[in-house]
Amino acid sequence: MQKQFKILLVEDEKFIAMLMEMELEEGGFTVCRQVATGESAVEAAKAENPHSVFNALANSYVYRALAMFFTAFAFQGGRLKKWIRYLFLIQIVTAVGQAGWSLFGLPTSIFIGTSMIWVVGAPAACILLAILFRQSTPST
Repeated sequence: MQKQFKILLVEDEKFIAMLMEMELEEGGFTVCRQVATGESAVEAAKAENPHSVFNALANSYVYRALAMFFTAFAFQGGRLKKWIRYLFLIQIVTAVGQAGWSLFGLPTSIFIGTSMIWVVGAPAACILLAILFRQSTPST
């Protein structure tokens, strides 16, 4: 299933906006709205896609999950470090689910399911990191 993208055209010169819209439509895109100012563009974007802020937040978790995934390779050794490593590695599933939902239109059930990995795994990994840091800090 390919997601159909809608274009919000922001141009203050009416003639140029008309030419741009014609070019975009010839290229197979749909211009959903045409506005002349930045302020009206923000309002139009919110009206056309009420979930845009939610999508942006979901994508920020994708970056965090990717960072956790690549950080996992720094944890080698004992049982505690292995658990941290596994919890960090599994976050790649979260990244795929969230990006797939917000960018490619995967079903919401996939988003919710993969988000549960984040909801449980990220706090658990942070708790284990705190324990690891506490153990490695010399007592005074």
